[in-house]
Amino acid sequence: MKTVEIDNELPPRHRINRIINNQSSINWQPIKTAPKDRRILLYFPDLFSYPIILCGRWNDDYFTNQAKPYWSVDGEGPHATSRLRAHPPTHWAELTPPQD
Repeated sequence: MKTVEIDNELPPRHRINRIINNQSSINWQPIKTAPKDRRILLYFPDLFSYPIILCGRWNDDYFTNQAKPYWSVDGEGPHATSRLRAHPPTHWAELTPPQD
């Protein structure tokens, strides 16, 4: 696997764009093909005012009276659900273990 060198002096959105544009390092696939049984990388083009990549998983929202499934993210705060539903990810990629 090819490693992408990222300049930490760049603003976060530019670092994300550099990762996304390097197709040889991450195999991005359409979100409709994403597995719903494990954690994956999720690409949100407009979750905030810039693109962002987060780790997350499918949340079937099973334990509520009116289930509204959505892609949840690690460390999601109590008020993030409505934003995540309104601005879902467009692409996903497998999480890869760290290389020794």
